[in-house]
Amino acid sequence: MTCALGPLPALLILSMTGLFAVGCVGGSGSSGGEPDEPPLPDQPTWHRDVAPLVHRSCVGCHDDSGIAPFSLASYADAAALAGPSAAAVQAGRMPPWGARETAQCDPRRPFVDDLRLSDREVALLARWADQGAPEGDPATAAPLPSIPLATLAGVDQTLASAVPFTTVGTRDQFRCFVLDPQLDEDVFVDGVHFVPGNPQVVHHALLYVDQNGDDAERRADADGGYDCFGGPGFSDAELLGAWAPGGVPTEMPAGSGTRLRVGARLVLQIHYHPKGADDPQEDTTTVQLRYTDHTPEYLALTTLIGNFQGGFGDGDGLLPEPGESWPEFRIPAGASGHVERMRYTVPDQHEGRPFPGMFVHTVATHMHYVGTGMRMRLVRPEKTPACTTGALDPLRRCVETSCAGAGGNALYDCAISRCAGEVGQLSNICGDCLLSQGTDDVDAIYEGCSTVRRPAQYGSIPRQPAEECLLETPDWNFEWQRSYRYDAPIRELPLVEAGDVLEFECTFDNSMNNPFVREALAEQGLDAPQDVELGDETLDEMCLMAVGVLYKWPAE
Repeated sequence: MTCALGPLPALLILSMTGLFAVGCVGGSGSSGGEPDEPPLPDQPTWHRDVAPLVHRSCVGCHDDSGIAPFSLASYADAAALAGPSAAAVQAGRMPPWGARETAQCDPRRPFVDDLRLSDREVALLARWADQGAPEGDPATAAPLPSIPLATLAGVDQTLASAVPFTTVGTRDQFRCFVLDPQLDEDVFVDGVHFVPGNPQVVHHALLYVDQNGDDAERRADADGGYDCFGGPGFSDAELLGAWAPGGVPTEMPAGSGTRLRVGARLVLQIHYHPKGADDPQEDTTTVQLRYTDHTPEYLALTTLIGNFQGGFGDGDGLLPEPGESWPEFRIPAGASGHVERMRYTVPDQHEGRPFPGMFVHTVATHMHYVGTGMRMRLVRPEKTPACTTGALDPLRRCVETSCAGAGGNALYDCAISRCAGEVGQLSNICGDCLLSQGTDDVDAIYEGCSTVRRPAQYGSIPRQPAEECLLETPDWNFEWQRSYRYDAPIRELPLVEAGDVLEFECTFDNSMNNPFVREALAEQGLDAPQDVELGDETLDEMCLMAVGVLYKWPAE
């Protein structure tokens, strides 16, 4: 995945629905005990006490069709592994849940489906295992919850390439598959899920939208696909969804969705990590889509931000580390605890219009094998107008004299030709704001850029803190990636406005103490760490944040 963004005119350069991971689902939503929990039974049994917990929290991946290497769905399966299962839970290895509260990061909103078990649940599994994992009487069996991870609920359409792809060799391959949803009317997507045909070689998958279909169809070969790298190969692609190891269904918040227009094509880009020159592997990955029955109140979009190669000269981009005169993304061989920091300022425009303000509903982190931890923060500087009154006065006087009665493009042309000196005195942010106002009313143009406006289309919303931590994954694990969706009403989610700053840092361990490094070196036939740089391939590195947002335009 690449998103090496420069100072571009829109925040949402690329979009995705998230990087997800399977694991034990449900849980109490807390890593500690709840004060109103009942006492532990003296003699817990499978049917009465343990089966509901295991089915709710573990069977989503620990069943015959899940990604886990063994099943826990039946009594016989679970009893045979009672001791190791209890030990894994007690050690915090299971259920897999990367988001943690730390001294540096304590998100102010909880996450949906927090996988961590309560102290009581951990103790219950341990007591059951210690007592020999008794089955109990099936007549006393408690109801079993449904398993939420098997598929996307309410799938309306499933798409896949008509021709399987065979990956082989020693270098990563990037292949795009053009999929036609054959729409006869515009629809809004509110759910996406990926089903990798061969998880052994599918490193990740991204689903892009080509709204007019022309760019994708023009690139497709006779098999309906084409080689691609870093994206689908055309600039106006919208990223609808994503899969990484252990992907679960993506469901957008109620009342939101992403538009697919008539004639649109979907481009499924898959990053393959082959097994070797002598081991060809075939894959057909499928995509499940769910459409909402109503036009949503909020547009749903998610963006990838990061992988900056250098600084932008305005305080954004890759930040220099101690001892660096110019920032360089490089993780030295043998380095442990190496940190790369990045910064991104939300621009004033989105899709050629003033940035409308966006609620953050989902956050995720992404690195590769050398990564060990990542943190994301949102900083809200004190808002100031794009243009100060003093800066606008000379331009206004010139326009009133030289361009009286002009509006729209004519006003723009007149100001550029007859008031060039006054225009040249404006800051870039002020000039961009004036151009984005979209009205012929000269007074309204000046007013729109000389005052601080809040997104009135959202009504009353809670006061936003000056800064907040959105997510920290201090024990990053490439095999268990997922996104984290806040459990809060839309208007109580973190709000991002123009001028706000996203800061994030990634920590890496490029030493032999990192088991993923040892594995990667063995794969290459090496026995000592090598310098690692930024790149798309599995054995390169990344520092990338994903932010899912909801927004709506002000009433026209």
